[in-house]
Amino acid sequence: MWGAMKFVVYTCIFCLILTAGGLKAIGSGWGDTLTIDRKLNRAESLIEQKRLDSAKNLLWAILETGTGGTTQQQIQTYNLLSESYESESLLDSALYYTRKAWRTEQKLDPQQADRQYLIEIAYLNWQKGSYSEALSHAQEAKRYFTRHPDTSSRMNVNNVTGLIFRDLGNYQRAENHFHKALRLASEIGQEHYKGIIWANLASLYQKMDRYSRAISYYEKGSSIELKFQDYQAAGRSFAIIGALYTELREYNKALTNLKKARHYNEKAGDMTGLCRTRNALGNYYNKRQDYPKARQYLLEAEKMARKQGAKKQLMKSYQGLYNNYQHTGQYQQAFQYQSRYLEIYKQLYNVNEIVKLENLQHKLNMQRTKNQNQREQLEKQQTINQLLMALAILSALITALFILLFIRIRKSQKSLRQKNKEINDQKEQLEKLNHNLRTAKKEAEKSEELKDQFLRNISHEIRTPLNGILGFSSIIAESDLKKEQKTEYQHFIKKNANLLLSTINDILDIARIRTKQVEVNKESFDVYRLLEEIKKMFYFDESYYQGKDVHILLEHEAFHRQSNMKVFSDAEKIRRIMAILMDNALKFTQQGFVKIGAQPEGQQVTFFVEDTGIGISREDQEMIYECFTQAEHELSREFDGLGAGLSIAKSFVELLRGKIWFRSQPHQGTTFYFSIPANI
Repeated sequence: MWGAMKFVVYTCIFCLILTAGGLKAIGSGWGDTLTIDRKLNRAESLIEQKRLDSAKNLLWAILETGTGGTTQQQIQTYNLLSESYESESLLDSALYYTRKAWRTEQKLDPQQADRQYLIEIAYLNWQKGSYSEALSHAQEAKRYFTRHPDTSSRMNVNNVTGLIFRDLGNYQRAENHFHKALRLASEIGQEHYKGIIWANLASLYQKMDRYSRAISYYEKGSSIELKFQDYQAAGRSFAIIGALYTELREYNKALTNLKKARHYNEKAGDMTGLCRTRNALGNYYNKRQDYPKARQYLLEAEKMARKQGAKKQLMKSYQGLYNNYQHTGQYQQAFQYQSRYLEIYKQLYNVNEIVKLENLQHKLNMQRTKNQNQREQLEKQQTINQLLMALAILSALITALFILLFIRIRKSQKSLRQKNKEINDQKEQLEKLNHNLRTAKKEAEKSEELKDQFLRNISHEIRTPLNGILGFSSIIAESDLKKEQKTEYQHFIKKNANLLLSTINDILDIARIRTKQVEVNKESFDVYRLLEEIKKMFYFDESYYQGKDVHILLEHEAFHRQSNMKVFSDAEKIRRIMAILMDNALKFTQQGFVKIGAQPEGQQVTFFVEDTGIGISREDQEMIYECFTQAEHELSREFDGLGAGLSIAKSFVELLRGKIWFRSQPHQGTTFYFSIPANI
């Protein structure tokens, strides 16, 4: 699916090479430039004919002669070598020569160096499965092309970024980037490239288990790819269509599409696509319980993926072989392939690097917003100063006029007193303005303090559970423990994993709320059923009860069962709000109960969560909804958490056009209420 995009990328690279460098030579070591040009044209023709070994030998010979030529010819040689290796699906070598071309062009002219290389490097890293590095280069390219608009480049970078977020599981952001790329492709009439994006959208819906929609998009994309004879992209599309039909158990359609995929893979010489097809065939025969044939295809795919350095496909081969050996009772081999799968998974999904990149992007966006606000404030202040100067001059003129009138006519005293009163009013306005400025300064200092507190909390809340998970996992793996001890340690691992997941969810929710990316998805649902699900979710999670004597109650269960109360709103947002309130209630309650319920009140429905916990002191009640705030502010505090839950809950309630409030007595308990329209 990268064929059309590579053509656009390399065309831009080659054009900029010709215009930026001219005929500047790098010395006397590259020989006759006309001879080298003929060799480069010959190598390009060999690549088009898929005679890749001959092309590489010719290009290596150019690099090894060391007698003449230009820097532009050297860069073109690196680009053709990268294209050759990518055609063979040898991704490490392709990435190596792309980076050499990029560094050489930067030395030639750092300001005019083509940023298209950033997109190519991001794409190659994505194919390898190096997601953190791919995301880093894609974001750098996006920032550059935002400042230097180029519709074709923006289309490419949005498509690659969508692929990265798709494989990282951030489906909402992936879908947004794909639709942006689709819109840009329509603007510049890139009909062929639209077929590639349709296929990428289809793969996204496949990961979201929306199989019917995915098949529809793939078929639409593959028809465009065949129309433009892009057999590589078409082969990959048919492979995924076959895999989807396998999941839907429509095996005849699955096998037909997989055979088409293999045909077009071989026709295009696409070794990576052929590896994908073999993995899909292995999964197909696993489903059909033809385990020997499935194993044959999966082992072939494993061998190809190793040769290509394609870690994603290698991981799929390991997963398929694990399922194969497990179903045939060969548990030792199954365990070996599962271990290899997990090892590559840890390499590909480097959570710390990805979070670091997301935080960097967020900080850059915040800095841009801050700079814009400062410019606007400066302009407003300048306008105010000019107005004040004009007022001061006008006041002086009026005062002088009234002094003259006072000398001539005593009756002007009343008018003069009125002017003095106006001056006093202006003084009060200035004092009020100064007071507002001091208040704004205090709020800015408080914001800085909250930011420092957030950085301390996020460091603590991510590092602490990770240390717990790593520590107890090492103890379980390396020690000969009793069953009871393993169970206890597994409980600690689960508890820390839940805590880490909760922290990451809070960070993502805050980011979506701050950037206004939260959407309301309305549906009709049964309130009692939702409350019962929440009760069961917390009831069966033993991590909330360790060392505690707490009962979870659902008020008036019989009444709710009979009333069959229906609400047309966003069930997921309400579930999230209730989960936050339940989590807080259980966290701060050592003994007694936590009770949940709901009650219709006219056109509103009021939910509540009541506990017998420690309560909230009066001094803490005013700031309870502030983000990253808890009653205890130090890292040594007794209760974990970012302190962002209630802020998220309040934002979600307001998004649903509702309101939230609470009643609390220290050491007696707290009851949180929120009401929303029954039909928003």
